[in-house]
Amino acid sequence: MSLKLIINGCPLEIFEGATIGDAVRKFSNDIYKDVEQGNTDIEDLDGNKYYLSGALTGDEIFKIEKTSPPEKNMNKSKHFFIITILITLSLLILGTLLSGAESGETKITIFHLNDIHGNIDNFGKVAHIVGSERAINPNVFLVQAGDNFSGNPVVDQYEPKGEPILVLMNKMKFDAGVIGNHDFDYGKKILTSFIKRANFPMLCSNVKSNDSSFPQPVPYTILKTEDGVSIVILGLIQIDSHSGIPSTLPDNVKELKFFRGTESALDFKYLKKNNNVFIALSHLGFDRDKILAQNMGELDLIIGGHSHTLIRNPSLENGVLIAQAGAHADYLGRIDIIVKDGKIIKKTGSVIDLDTVKTVNEEVNKLITDFNNSSSLNKVLADIETNINGRQNLGLMVTDAIREDLGLDMIFYNKGGIRINRLSGKVRAKDIYTMHPFGNYIVEMVMDTLEIKDLIKNDFEGHRGIDVIPSGLSYRVTRDLNKNVVNIELFDLNGYRIPDGRSFRVGMNNYIVSSYKFAHKDPGRSTNAKTVDIMLRFFTNLNKKLNYSNVVRSEEEIIYSGKVNTIGITETDIYTAKKKYYKNSPSGNLVSDAIRAHSGSDIALFPTRLLRNNITIGKGKKVYREALPDLYNYIKRSNVVNIKMTGKQLKEFILKRIKQKNNADLQISGGTYTVFYDQGNRVHKIEFLLSGNNPYNEESSYKVSLIKFEYDNSYSLKKFTAEPEIVKEDLEYILSEYIKGIKIISKNIATERVKLVKYNKN
Repeated sequence: MSLKLIINGCPLEIFEGATIGDAVRKFSNDIYKDVEQGNTDIEDLDGNKYYLSGALTGDEIFKIEKTSPPEKNMNKSKHFFIITILITLSLLILGTLLSGAESGETKITIFHLNDIHGNIDNFGKVAHIVGSERAINPNVFLVQAGDNFSGNPVVDQYEPKGEPILVLMNKMKFDAGVIGNHDFDYGKKILTSFIKRANFPMLCSNVKSNDSSFPQPVPYTILKTEDGVSIVILGLIQIDSHSGIPSTLPDNVKELKFFRGTESALDFKYLKKNNNVFIALSHLGFDRDKILAQNMGELDLIIGGHSHTLIRNPSLENGVLIAQAGAHADYLGRIDIIVKDGKIIKKTGSVIDLDTVKTVNEEVNKLITDFNNSSSLNKVLADIETNINGRQNLGLMVTDAIREDLGLDMIFYNKGGIRINRLSGKVRAKDIYTMHPFGNYIVEMVMDTLEIKDLIKNDFEGHRGIDVIPSGLSYRVTRDLNKNVVNIELFDLNGYRIPDGRSFRVGMNNYIVSSYKFAHKDPGRSTNAKTVDIMLRFFTNLNKKLNYSNVVRSEEEIIYSGKVNTIGITETDIYTAKKKYYKNSPSGNLVSDAIRAHSGSDIALFPTRLLRNNITIGKGKKVYREALPDLYNYIKRSNVVNIKMTGKQLKEFILKRIKQKNNADLQISGGTYTVFYDQGNRVHKIEFLLSGNNPYNEESSYKVSLIKFEYDNSYSLKKFTAEPEIVKEDLEYILSEYIKGIKIISKNIATERVKLVKYNKN
């Protein structure tokens, strides 16, 4: 089942459980960037602003205006800043005036937050505003409309999880809250503890608990003003249409039965009879709040959440005032109600931009500072023996963890979704949040083999190379000289080709689903599983060794046609480094042989990092000059230098380079070497031999060829040779002429010249 909505008049269909950000990204990446950078806003037809993190319910209509010139934006921001301050001051003055209302009138002020998601930094400001108002009016209340958890590692990783929110809300004397879908994210046990220890009721009327360990939530609460005006507040939680449960992991809500909020709320119409003010504290989303208002005129007010809608000027829908204050405690909502002779004679709403508030409650702010300085993010989740280097290897680990966690057949993840380059030693919670800062979550869809190939094809051609990292399969892309895909082959876990016509349960992050172009009949559905949460569980429960240094699941093969320059033929597969910094490869042997032959040197060294990853020119294929830049980075800009080094200096140099990378870093011609490393992937020593397994002489002088850029910038070799001999021809020419000369690239280039051996010091 998919969600349907309209953006700028264009109908859009997107997977169920998508956020507003997913929809805007799918509509236009350029517009998404403008919204993300704050250059323009997403609004509905009533002018309400929406956050990218907001949930969709379906059938929404959004408008995104073109970006204004910077000067206008600046003036607009200044005007809004001034207007907001004036509104805030006027409301405070109004509160003072109305606190001494006419006889028979009761002035009620209700402050509200929603979708806090662990963002506590503005709580000191909220406490100051609410406390100041309570000092002049006894009838001031503070409520929240769901989703206290999930979004801030300071809160999410605290022990126990979510504790900072509970402590602060009790300190600020909240009067009521509703359970939101993300309040289940830590599991029922933690939510149960939160509900029991909260000094305010956590409401939910559309759930029935069949779990003895999870108490039946209170459906509503009644608050009283100083002069006896009765305010009843009814709690409602969102549920997904396809699953019948809130948007959280299904395991978090086992043995709980949920009912549609817009329907079950009708069973509580009777509450209006004996109460002066009837409020729905709703975590249904703005569009469903409007449906609720249309069907339940008995309500006086709906204070909403879930869709992360910023309603600056709440308006009436069927006589019901609907309010919502954005998300993340960026804004504080305010409702002012005047009751006379037991009936509401006036109700208005507004929001306060907390960026414009400079004064804080010092006690609350001290608590916030202490929580932010806690050691929760430095908590060690696991200690891994072998380093995981590079986004490709990290992506392989991530996709494996996701597939294991969710039990899906296949997983795809984009490299750009991995934001660090290495994990080693002690893995801490903050490392996981740094690796996955975007809040991505996993979408499940059923895909057949042709649809999977279409995803890989469009991804490859769009990124001009392999990007999506798989688990549960491997794939090979065959492409032409212009990087157009000619063929894609899928292989199962045993290496057998997967035939067309089969279907699989496939998971991928929401960024891929909303941003990448590929055919899929199934629109997909959110699993409500965030990548960061999966990885936290993965490392917390890790009971196996991790080693991805020799894992290959995506390869690129090149075929050439048209006007190309044939320079030779190969008797073996010429593939690049299967993994950077892992052993040698035929392409590395080939280029180092060419350098040594051209320079007449004893030893030639070529940096492994300049080999492109996972590209193959197949056995028996012609080799074209146009193929060389596909095998090697910077081949047209690289020059060679020749220097003199003693045998001792040469060995020390190779060892130093390998220790800096903790793995093989140099391809070699004219010799071989063996790297001895320990369980932690730390290099201890090397054994070096000349060609033919001949030992070198430490005192003898050898002519060594290197890449000039590395000599000048990375290798610090000027101490060996003040004026190196510079070869004038570039590397592309050297390699091309070498292949022309030998005509046939023999199987000898596939021989192992670099060996890695596990080293036991004992």
